[in-house]
Amino acid sequence: MTERLNYRFTPQLSTNVSVAYGYMSVTPGPDMRYIQPQAQIVWDPAPKLSLSLQGGFVKRSFISSNSDDLTSSTYRTSVAYKPFTYTKITYLNVREASPSYTVGQLPQSTRWNVILDQRLLKRLYLHTGYAEGRNSYYNTFDSSVILRSDKTYLYNARLSTRIFNRIALTGLYQYRKNKSSDPLFSFSSSYVGGEIGYSY
Repeated sequence: MTERLNYRFTPQLSTNVSVAYGYMSVTPGPDMRYIQPQAQIVWDPAPKLSLSLQGGFVKRSFISSNSDDLTSSTYRTSVAYKPFTYTKITYLNVREASPSYTVGQLPQSTRWNVILDQRLLKRLYLHTGYAEGRNSYYNTFDSSVILRSDKTYLYNARLSTRIFNRIALTGLYQYRKNKSSDPLFSFSSSYVGGEIGYSY
């Protein structure tokens, strides 16, 4: 559940504060209660530039576990710049904590992304980006223990167009690499695909 309060100072400057809280059932592993207060500022200093800053923390209490509560700072900053009508460059820097698919682990991650959105030849639309991140996996049975650390690399590209205004064609490519302190979790993979959509 999330409670949020928004306030706009000017057409270019707005803020909001929020508090999220809830209960997470994890099987197998200890269930968790959490609370996450945050504050955000969004500022558009110029027609082509937008800035956003969000910060707070998340506190997790582990049920049926001897582990101490785990408090993690969180933030999200973004800068979006549109030098031309059909060109947009976005930079993101994020720190977050979320449940893991692996039993008894809680990852805390930081990452940065650079994203380009560009129209090509009036009919093609390119969305591409590169990201790097670090993940630290804490033991939910003993939050003072870091089980492993990963470094991730991600590149993706999406090229799309429309035919007769009803048919959407999209080509996809993604490359991901994970380097872990535990060799069992190190891998690299690539993906190539396509999508066809029809609207009526």
